[in-house]
Amino acid sequence: MYYRESFLDEKLAAYLKQEGLQSADEIDPNRFVQWIFPELLEHRRPLYDALADQHGYTVDAREIEQVHNEADFLELVASAIRRDSN
Repeated sequence: MYYRESFLDEKLAAYLKQEGLQSADEIDPNRFVQWIFPELLEHRRPLYDALADQHGYTVDAREIEQVHNEADFLELVASAIRRDSN
């Protein structure tokens, strides 16, 4: 998992304070990952949304149900691109 250094520093300080810990050496890695992952997703959501708004395509979940192999997947992607181009 990749974290920007400034994000990790901020969240690490918050976690230590919340848990009453003095240093990162005291952290249970499994508990920390469970805590930080939702924080990371929330932090990245606007970044992902901006990418999707600029470069993304939308497919209906019912279309995804029909994907059974690589050829189906490629056709799904091609269909989404064709729809968006019209």
